[in-house]
Amino acid sequence: MSAAVIATPPAPWSPAFLDSATYLALDLQPRHPAAVALVEALTQRALAADTRRRNQRRQAGLAKLRHAVGAIVGGLLRAWWSQDPPRPVWHSNQAEAFTPRLSQYDRLPILSAGGMDRAPIVGRRVFKTVIDTLKADQLIAHKHGVRLPPQAAVRMGQGRQVKSARYWPTAALLHLAEAQGLTPQTIARAFRAPPPLRAPVSRPPIMLRPLQGTLWQRRRAAGRPPVQRVEAEHRQPLSAAPPCLAEEVAAHNALAATTPITFPTETPCHQPQWYRLFLGSWRLHGRWYATGAGSDPAVGHVSSYANLKSPQRAQLRMGGEPVVELDVSASHLTLLLGLLGGTLPAHDPYEGLSYPRAVVKQWVLEVCGKGRPPGRWSSKRLAEALLPTEPIKVVGAAVMQRFPELEQPATVVPDAVVAEVGRSAESLVTHYLTAREAEAISLALRALRAQGILALPVHDSLIVPVRAEQAARQAITAGYSAVCNLQPRIKAKPRPNS
Repeated sequence: MSAAVIATPPAPWSPAFLDSATYLALDLQPRHPAAVALVEALTQRALAADTRRRNQRRQAGLAKLRHAVGAIVGGLLRAWWSQDPPRPVWHSNQAEAFTPRLSQYDRLPILSAGGMDRAPIVGRRVFKTVIDTLKADQLIAHKHGVRLPPQAAVRMGQGRQVKSARYWPTAALLHLAEAQGLTPQTIARAFRAPPPLRAPVSRPPIMLRPLQGTLWQRRRAAGRPPVQRVEAEHRQPLSAAPPCLAEEVAAHNALAATTPITFPTETPCHQPQWYRLFLGSWRLHGRWYATGAGSDPAVGHVSSYANLKSPQRAQLRMGGEPVVELDVSASHLTLLLGLLGGTLPAHDPYEGLSYPRAVVKQWVLEVCGKGRPPGRWSSKRLAEALLPTEPIKVVGAAVMQRFPELEQPATVVPDAVVAEVGRSAESLVTHYLTAREAEAISLALRALRAQGILALPVHDSLIVPVRAEQAARQAITAGYSAVCNLQPRIKAKPRPNS
């Protein structure tokens, strides 16, 4: 991977590029001589630039500066070199973003020689010093954040009222890192976060949350009378949950507790435990989530196997054995077709049309999300290079000619579910399909548990020991067949060196 090729983001900066930013956690530290050398060189630059406080720094102050340089540069390089495509990082410059908070990570004991037994938190002042130095030396690019006042009017599609600053490395920083011996292949080992020393916060085995709707729907609901808002947030009491749900999760957690699992050395992870999350009804969503997982954790701060990238998950070992990840292709489309009486073609359902596979898949995803054929492309989800030249309705017509069931996808949601949650069927399509997917995966997990096989769920895929691949394929096929009466297409994700 050439630094010169990946250094420049799309110009002008696209919302999709900026929105792809990952959180800068500010505690990655150099764990390799090349990384230590890079941090030391940049620390000396920061010292030379910060003439006002240079003579005031003592050993503890130098350690704080060195820690800040390592955390910032390590986060920048790992996000840019370890992600595909490369991603910027984000961090707020507001004072409250630098207030110490309890977390599952103990700070690194890097200052014991100086009389401190824990690494310092990166303060706002030293953060600004390092950022200003890197910007002055043209080693990083910076997009200022946005902070609108609470009373500001926000138009539909404009997004949140707060967006933190974005940062990413320039070619100069990437070349400097390469000159010190760092590469995209070694960066994850060179800068690492402290391992989690405490277990993540425990959760009930099953959880039922209100169905919140989209950001725009929530803003509209905020102006409604209180009675209407309460009705929109209707939830069932936990006691109304089918008892088998909690028992299923408890049985899977018990099996995981007795199965040793090892993770990639450069990525700290907790031993897996799960809970299931339902939205608005016990018949909506219901996915399996690994405790400690997050939707977009800080780079290098994966606290669950579920947050690992696919190549990293392939490095797991279960009971000392290598693993294979089996993924259901076109899971939601398979469920939708099966529940509406359609058929699944023998080939990849996203291929064979006059459009790239990613475009067809994006159109199907938007149909499920909107509950109806979309009228325009979602610019935040589809990369600019993949936008088709034809209007979205032309693409949709071609897809619906192959799959007529997509003309009215909302008919998949039962009337009883619509009446229970008080929402339109169109707004529930994705939640209902996800619930059916979770049920199919749950049936597969149950069948494998009966054989003493632990499987790690990742939404529509399962990670199992290689010896159990055939049993897992059969279990997944049986689960989907029971739920939607269709046999899914199952593919094994590539393993390292395969």
